[in-house]
Amino acid sequence: MDATPYSTLMPLLGHAFTGMATALVLKHDTAATAVDSAHPSIPFLTTSLVVLSYLPDIISQCGLLYGWHDARQLGHSVLFALLIGPAAGLILQQQTTCTRNQCFLIATATILLHDLLDILQSTDRQPLWPFATSPVGADITIIPTDPTREALLFAAFYCCVFLVHHHRHKKHPPKKINNHATSSPYYKLFDKIFIGIIICTALTTYHLRIQRIQEFQQALPYLRRHEYTSLLQMLDKVDRWPRVAKPGRIDYLRGVACMQQHHMKAAEKYLRQSYRQDPNFFWCIADLALLYARSDRPQDARVALTQPYLRTLRKNFFQHPDYQNYMDKIQHALTQAVKIY
Repeated sequence: MDATPYSTLMPLLGHAFTGMATALVLKHDTAATAVDSAHPSIPFLTTSLVVLSYLPDIISQCGLLYGWHDARQLGHSVLFALLIGPAAGLILQQQTTCTRNQCFLIATATILLHDLLDILQSTDRQPLWPFATSPVGADITIIPTDPTREALLFAAFYCCVFLVHHHRHKKHPPKKINNHATSSPYYKLFDKIFIGIIICTALTTYHLRIQRIQEFQQALPYLRRHEYTSLLQMLDKVDRWPRVAKPGRIDYLRGVACMQQHHMKAAEKYLRQSYRQDPNFFWCIADLALLYARSDRPQDARVALTQPYLRTLRKNFFQHPDYQNYMDKIQHALTQAVKIY
């Protein structure tokens, strides 16, 4: 089993600061050219970009809320950025004087920047999903994981952008435009309120994720003590929104518990669900192969069901410290003509 079967805590305020920094730059460019524009800018540009900066997490958490386990992979994939970029770009085009192509690039880059920040904080992501499921970033830790240090880092980044923007503003002041939508203090107040709501939602989700991680840590000792009924009960508690387990880990633990309790059909169901969520999870592949090798099916059927997983183990995990141990168990089980369990 993984040393940490749950996801690390992702950047908390970094996404908000990058969205606000992008809006700061775009507001200057929009104000500087809005006089000659066919459609002057409308309010809530900062809100739009902050939402866009958090969009992969919003999609992930909404999907997980309704039990869609692939939502995390989809929301943090390059494919998602390319699909959503044009639609988000159309919204930005109404709020800036940038061209359609420029808005598409800005929207796509903002979403991809979210994924990059996650990767730089040692958060395992699958950016090429569904074409490739290998995680990226699990061994990279550049951005601090402590929320206070992370907030200070991105606050410093935002201050740098603000100072550069202030210098640029003094050197090339934007033209004054009579646009009630952008000059009204009420719109600016609403913009700040919306951003505050987004950040408070992110903070609340962060706090709940900490609770789920603590619950997961409380569940793991039941596995070591072979208290499988208690483990299954605790996993039901952990498997709630916001879900923090890495793809396939909870179903894998359920499968192991059922296997130890000799509920083989349930064990097969959970292990196959785990494998579907993460086809590169060694422990799931190895235990699924062992399950089929030890089943009460005819020997030819056991061999046929086991072979795909054996090929994966030989191809991708021959250097895993437990590889040979599992291979010996599987090969021994395949030679048996009777049901072991």
